[in-house]
Amino acid sequence: MSTIASYRRPLVIAFAGFAVASGAAVIPSVAAAASAVAPSLFRGCGQSLTGSDYAAGNIINNSACAVLLNDTHGWVANTNHNQPGRISIDGGLVFSGEGATARRGVAAWIPGNGNRTRTCDSRCFGSGNFWATTAWPSPSAGTVFNFRPGHWAASGCRGAAGSAARCDTTATYRVPTFEGEPVVQRKVRERVSSGRMQAQTRSGHSTACAAGPLIFVRCEPVGTPATGAQTRTVIRLSTALVTVNIINSVNQRLDLADGGLNFGNWARDPRAEYHEDAVLPNGQPNTSISLAPIVASRSGNAVWGALRPLSTTSSASFSYEFRDTTESGTNVNRTAFSGNRVTLTVSLDAHGKDNGSSCIVTTPAGRSTAVCRGGAPDGSIVVTSNDQNRAVTVTVAPQ
Repeated sequence: MSTIASYRRPLVIAFAGFAVASGAAVIPSVAAAASAVAPSLFRGCGQSLTGSDYAAGNIINNSACAVLLNDTHGWVANTNHNQPGRISIDGGLVFSGEGATARRGVAAWIPGNGNRTRTCDSRCFGSGNFWATTAWPSPSAGTVFNFRPGHWAASGCRGAAGSAARCDTTATYRVPTFEGEPVVQRKVRERVSSGRMQAQTRSGHSTACAAGPLIFVRCEPVGTPATGAQTRTVIRLSTALVTVNIINSVNQRLDLADGGLNFGNWARDPRAEYHEDAVLPNGQPNTSISLAPIVASRSGNAVWGALRPLSTTSSASFSYEFRDTTESGTNVNRTAFSGNRVTLTVSLDAHGKDNGSSCIVTTPAGRSTAVCRGGAPDGSIVVTSNDQNRAVTVTVAPQ
């Protein structure tokens, strides 16, 4: 008869960058709080009415303009190959402008192609790097542009004689494909299918954005920084990350089971994963797929990372099995825990809170029993969070 040891309690979340028990595991760190920043001067998208060159149609008034900041995050490879990836804005998503259309006025978009220091003046117009139309809903031909994480783009509207009055325009953005794209970009695109994000500028109304069809992206106005005598709307694009950390504190190898990896409706980012080049002091290598046996205070460690969808329930599962293990340099063959199967299921609700997550260990008859421990003093599993991000840590240990 099988013995089942399980915790169906709130899930332990130790956010990336914090140490875990016994100094054994390393969770991906968060890079210094880098974020996208709106350009401080951007005449092409926001300027006071006084003195502006509206006759040439070069300037969009602030009240009819929106700056989109690509503040999405993901993982980047760690410079130390014996550490998992680190969370950074440089690992975020790339977006592409697809078109701008107008119900009233003339729609225009401006590819920022910029970083935290770029400025832009009226030469942004007339360069081919904008899209304008007076017909709804079919846009005229224009230049499609991408803007990377940490960069910005903008869209807006000109009314009669350059005025912001009588403007009602919508710019559309998508998740593009490009040569050499990271796996997570492709995974997100596959899951959002033909999903698009829209930003609307309309006279007399607050700029609105809608990223629901992209499911992994949140767009939200973050204020109206002053530019000249006017203000403009800044929209922040962000993502929500999940880090899963599994620690092996049993002196046998813990391998990913056949078919044991299921990211569900998450978008996997392999750059988070652990592939340790060096071996542990017992001569055993360690990766996220094959966790080394514990030796002294060093445990085998697995790290996985993904983007989770926003405003919907989500889940993923990870199943491992203990294998017969011969200690490196000895003739000792360890088999006591062989066949124990560990299945961690992470379930989150639409707000990213625990939604029945569990870690279950199934033990064959006649074998020693392993259990999941969540880091709380009583061994139970609890949930914490940091902004939109989540990180899950469980330790598999002898009963």
